[in-house]
Amino acid sequence: MKNRKSQNQITMLTKDDNIVIRDLEEIIREVVRFYQNLLGQSNSLMPAPKPAVLRDGPVLSKTQQLELIQPFTKEDVLIALESIEDSKAPGGDGFNSYFFKQAWSIIGKEVIAAVLQFFNTNQINSPKHQDS
Repeated sequence: MKNRKSQNQITMLTKDDNIVIRDLEEIIREVVRFYQNLLGQSNSLMPAPKPAVLRDGPVLSKTQQLELIQPFTKEDVLIALESIEDSKAPGGDGFNSYFFKQAWSIIGKEVIAAVLQFFNTNQINSPKHQDS
């Protein structure tokens, strides 16, 4: 367990300007800065939409509106997976879509359940790890 924990630590990081940092606090600050720049800052002063745009702009039909609020289905998950190129990694787990497609008969039900749970609850459960 101790060996695994030491493998899961970042001991060195190269910044955008090619400067190498080794101090843990500095690494943490750099990671936070990187993702804040990547994701952007929140804007609490969102401008209000112009009433004329809301009144006169394009409007979805009732049918289109209802289609947008339909719950996701297992077919939606399958279509999304099939649309991802085999060499693309959909997440930080390191597994590319080829892995998921090949192992689908084994993991498909769990993946579908996790994806649908996310879309229904807006929450992601932490994976359950078993230490040997």
